[in-house]
This record gives sequence, structure tokens and C-alpha cells, in this order.
Amino acid sequence: MHEGFCVLEMVVDEAGVPVDYRFLETNPAFEQHTGLVDAVGRTARDLVPGLENHWVETYGRVALTGQPDRFVEESPAMGRWFEVEAFRIGKPEQLQVALLFRNITAQTRAEEGLRKAEWRLAQALDVSGLGTWSLDRTTRMLHLDARACLLLGRRQPD
Repeated sequence: MHEGFCVLEMVVDEAGVPVDYRFLETNPAFEQHTGLVDAVGRTARDLVPGLENHWVETYGRVALTGQPDRFVEESPAMGRWFEVEAFRIGKPEQLQVALLFRNITAQTRAEEGLRKAEWRLAQALDVSGLGTWSLDRTTRMLHLDARACLLLGRRQPD
């Protein structure tokens, strides 16, 4: 399996509020995706000082409600972006959650680089008055006027 996988158990305070989680099981891809070594038996906050609260809150909600969750989230403390699917396993009182996840840091950084390049291109075209750049989720279109086509040595688009 290429995806990271783990089973975790929520650690709760006296009021039953999740405050951390302990790793019970991991697969070989877990270390590759997370960078965490020898995680089984240890808590997330022990392994990642400064871990963001949203991880504990999200996994706690899954454990307590039984409602699975699928999301993309960054962990600045780990320096990584993850695509995660979380679902409760076992009996509700066990507060166990299984995760399937991928490290999407490289993909996310590449997309951010593309967005920045598109913005720079749009700014350059706007300043030069040679064209406009429009972007939506499905199509990237470059609209050049006749002057830009002449400068680029291309025939003007129809």
C-alpha cells in the first residue's frame, strides 16, 4: 500500500475531552509520509511538539461521533500537507480512529508556485496592456491583443 495508514487511540482529560492521541499501529508507508519514527505506543504531542490542535479536535470528533471525515490540511509543525481520510474503528468507548493518508506537500507547493507564476503573468500583461489572463478551475486562457501577437511573432487568436 502506498498510502500511510495508522490506528490511533484518543487520549482524553477528566471531562472526556480529547487532548492528544496515541499511535497503536502503523504501516511501512507511515514513516515515509510523516517522517515520524517509532511512533507506535507514543503520543502525537510527544512526537511533534507544537502539533496544531485541529488534528486532535478532528480525530476526537471522529472518535466520539463515529462520523468519518475526509480533508486536506497543513501541519506547519511537521512542515507537511496531508490528504486524510479518518474513520472510527472498534467499539465507540475505545475511541479508536484509523487514518489513510498521503503526504501532498510537493503537489501543494507546485500548485502554489503555479498560482504565483500565473499572478506574475497576469500582472505583467496588465501593466503592459498587451492582454489579460483569466483563470478558473477548469481552464487557463491567455487573451492577447494584436500588439502582443506581433511582439510574440504569432498570429492573433480568432
